[in-house]
Amino acid sequence: MKQLVHNPNRNKYNLARPDKDNCPFCSEDGHYLISKWKYWYIIANKFPFVDHAILVIPYRHVEFVPDLYKREWAELQDIFDNLGNGWSKYYKNKERSDEIRVLDGDEPSYNFYVNNGVFSGQTIRHLHWHFIPRVWRQDTAMELTEEFHKVKSTPEETQRLFIEILNSNK
Repeated sequence: MKQLVHNPNRNKYNLARPDKDNCPFCSEDGHYLISKWKYWYIIANKFPFVDHAILVIPYRHVEFVPDLYKREWAELQDIFDNLGNGWSKYYKNKERSDEIRVLDGDEPSYNFYVNNGVFSGQTIRHLHWHFIPRVWRQDTAMELTEEFHKVKSTPEETQRLFIEILNSNK
């Protein structure tokens, strides 16, 4: 069943730059934590636009990609590898119908992306990467309306799924 979720963080042209004390990502409180790393943490997206969307967030309060340190980039690469490999392994082991296998070519698909700056679509002024798993071509079309979106999975389900995926990928 699809749920309708309101995203209070969506604010067109939110030009205010929050300081660390007012940033929702500078505290892990209230997040659906999946994994902690030295410089990054991974959470289920509270306001996803597709199923099983997760966020990779630096602990350090930075706003733009060029502000990252080399050590943060190096760890981010490890995180991307773990997420990509974990999703691929989960996807290939998932039982699916022959019809779905034909549609997707038995190929795991996902997106990593970042919105850098308010006019790119960044709604929280703390750098974060999106990991969007594409589930057997059924979740590639977004059903968007102003301020609302429809998804089938809850953040709790996404959190459980990716904890399982990352633990089985070790």
